[in-house]
Amino acid sequence: AGVRMEGAFVEAVGEGLGEAAIEHTIAREGAMRATDAVQREAQEARNRLEEWVYGMRSALDGRSAALLDRGVTEKLLDGVEEWLWGEGEGIEAQGYRAKMEESVGAMREACPKYFEEEERLKGEEEKRERLAEAARWREKREQVLALAPLA
Repeated sequence: AGVRMEGAFVEAVGEGLGEAAIEHTIAREGAMRATDAVQREAQEARNRLEEWVYGMRSALDGRSAALLDRGVTEKLLDGVEEWLWGEGEGIEAQGYRAKMEESVGAMREACPKYFEEEERLKGEEEKRERLAEAARWREKREQVLALAPLA
């Protein structure tokens, strides 16, 4: 007895599948996992590009907005969104990464002072965070030393 399964002939043996059917099923599962991984990677890359677009749109009203050329920024972001819903629909991750690199490069070229200021502000924030973390560790150290008996 046999059953036709997507182009493969599967033999039924007793209550279970035959060896060929099991091997075929394992191979199909491996192929599906590989396809899922490629699709997941592409979706994550697309999401990063979309997040960047939304972040830049938000920056038009943010702390360094005066350093952005609104017309150039909106035109570039509109172009990226049009690409995402047209040419960029359903492509591989590398295509999204290339578009991200191209778009960020164009924005940096069009508005360099904005990116310089954002990097400066980010550096200041990171410095404040490091100082706050150091202060927390000093406080914990002092608490431990206060509890420890003196030798």
